[in-house]
Amino acid sequence: MHTEAEQTADTKSAQRRPGSVPALIHAVCLALASGALLTLFYALRSIVTAHPEHAEGLAGSGQAALGLGLCALVLAGASVSAGLVRPLRRSDWLAGELAQALARHRHRDELTGALNRTAFDQMIVGALEGLKRSGLGFTGIMVEAAGLQQYCEEHGYEAGDRAVAELARLLRANLRKADSLFRWRGGSFLILAPGTSDEQARLLADKLGRLSEERQLAGGGRLPLCLAVAQADSADTPESFSGRVLAALEQTRGHCAGAGAARAQGAG
Repeated sequence: MHTEAEQTADTKSAQRRPGSVPALIHAVCLALASGALLTLFYALRSIVTAHPEHAEGLAGSGQAALGLGLCALVLAGASVSAGLVRPLRRSDWLAGELAQALARHRHRDELTGALNRTAFDQMIVGALEGLKRSGLGFTGIMVEAAGLQQYCEEHGYEAGDRAVAELARLLRANLRKADSLFRWRGGSFLILAPGTSDEQARLLADKLGRLSEERQLAGGGRLPLCLAVAQADSADTPESFSGRVLAALEQTRGHCAGAGAARAQGAG
């Protein structure tokens, strides 16, 4: 289950194809043919009115021509609808589904289902613009599986991948709909939490750390976390913001290595 912010990112990145040009051309042709038949009808009507002595013959021929023309229009419309319009609509729908699937693949990490760095690069620009324009602040929480390398050496790298996927599910299950979860690299994730103060972000980070430390992985063992918090500033660029979060994580690693548990550190 993806958060609302992540679904929005996928929706914005997927584009539907425009309406089919061939179907439009056929519709225009049918409209022109209908117009021609109507013109013929009014022309015959005018001739009959002007020359009533020829009314009987012209009326019979005109009615026959109009009837044949209308039948031809109906058959043409039915054949176009069955043979072209419906398949094209189906093709457009399939193309749209494919576009959305490709967008999800392009913006999501295959292993964990979290948003990837490409999605972060796009979303952080909008988040910082919103902060500068309307003061809508947000906080970044960097999450790193501190013992992932050791876990992989003890249980195997496939088990390590499964542990990272489990961690992603744990994080996502404890985030709000407005929050976004990105896989940064390896066993590292970044959370963007809009409308969250530094203190609130630290409380969330501590909660996530405790949950991970207490959770028994499906492959055995536990995966303690290192967590770092950084509040976005109106002067930030995407590079400076991510740099501050990473610097805070670097400070945290020493505490994690010594304590063997998860603690949240902050960056000013």
